[in-house]
Amino acid sequence: IESNDDGEKVLPVSDKPADVIYCVKTSDLDRNTQLTLACLQGLVNREKPQIYVDYGSYGGNPGGESAWYELLEAKGRTLVWDKTVDELLVLFKEYYDGVILGKAYYAKVAGYMPNIVTTIAGVKDAVYMTPDTYERLSDAIGKEVVIDTQNRWKSSIDAYKWLYDNFWEECNHSLIAHITCDGTTHTTHSVRDYLVQNKVFCFASTDVVTLEDYYFYMDLLAATPANTPVLGIAARNGENPTNACLDEDALFRACSDFGKFFCYAFSNDNLSIMSGLEIDGELKQKKAEPVSYDDSKTYASFTLSEGENASWWYNLWRLSYRHDSRKEVNQGWSMPGMAYYLCKASIEWYYDNATETDYWYMDGCGIGDIYGPDTYGARFSKEAQERLLDDYLTLTRYVMEKTDTTVLRAFDVSYTITDETIAKYEKAIPSLTAIYTGYNGEPNGLTRKGNAYLICLLYTSPSPRDR
Repeated sequence: IESNDDGEKVLPVSDKPADVIYCVKTSDLDRNTQLTLACLQGLVNREKPQIYVDYGSYGGNPGGESAWYELLEAKGRTLVWDKTVDELLVLFKEYYDGVILGKAYYAKVAGYMPNIVTTIAGVKDAVYMTPDTYERLSDAIGKEVVIDTQNRWKSSIDAYKWLYDNFWEECNHSLIAHITCDGTTHTTHSVRDYLVQNKVFCFASTDVVTLEDYYFYMDLLAATPANTPVLGIAARNGENPTNACLDEDALFRACSDFGKFFCYAFSNDNLSIMSGLEIDGELKQKKAEPVSYDDSKTYASFTLSEGENASWWYNLWRLSYRHDSRKEVNQGWSMPGMAYYLCKASIEWYYDNATETDYWYMDGCGIGDIYGPDTYGARFSKEAQERLLDDYLTLTRYVMEKTDTTVLRAFDVSYTITDETIAKYEKAIPSLTAIYTGYNGEPNGLTRKGNAYLICLLYTSPSPRDR
């Protein structure tokens, strides 16, 4: 059994961004052009991060943009906003070797073609273009078509099997991406620069018809070493109602059974540049005055849920930071462990702009989401299962120390974790000062422990006024 226990090698990170950053807004770009731009960005930023894409609002929520380019300016970069996508394709033509031809968002293939294109682009150092774009730019870029994706496959699973047979060996096996392409209100193409940059195999299980189909996707999840992340987003039952798919519950269970943790990073734009942005020292939280315990009083702890979702943490917590309640009520802010690798400069921003009423804690059981620590690695022998959880906790300790967090929420679907497993957390993470168990407490959202209450505010709306 191969298992990762090296905190330095959980996710790939970029080099330090260049002094001059070319920025593009996508508000006037169709999805095909945005996919072209994501491929180019990933390949250019693999060599030296110097392209930033502003995707605007998140999930159609006005004002929900992450606008992390402001951090680039704050850290001394010069931003150039006047280049078109065509101009960038010509300017950076030496950074890619060929062209992937196709129409990724044609209705019959939109559910899987962006994943095919993303994977091939990373492995072949090629940029996706529609026939019209290629015809317009072929003379200026001087690149040949390496593959034409039009009219090649009968279904998505046929395409994924072909992709596996032809490209798996050349992909980066330190992670895999389960990411949907269409049918979701969230923007799932904004993370594709990072997937291209790091040669990640991308798929989505929205088309399981036979048992053979199911085993194929299980083989994909099992094909990377244990304690490596599955990055992306779960499929939704409504995306393909006639067939089975790995929805959130099924995907978490499958990943955990194979000893893999999940990283919700489907709308984390510009990770090919943000993962390399430097911080100004160690990450340190502001320290609040300790509470003097009074046995005659009842205590309540408010925590903001869904922060293990790196996309919401990255985009929507910035909106919540504008909320007046931060000045009135102590609040616990949930954070994914994977944020340390994907965008540590964003953690720094949150910490720098925190008040003494804010505290950040690790969510999702640790370094990444798992179905439950009691059953982690369930497909392995008992001895191997013990080792996998030990390695998972070693990685968790690493990111908690790096992010100055001492509180952790460890949930599973039954709202319980055994005392034996809690003892393992205590032993593996000496700095741990508190551990919350359960997912949003009892079904009514309220957990009582003696005369203390934990109230988890399930963040189900992108609008901070609904909190």
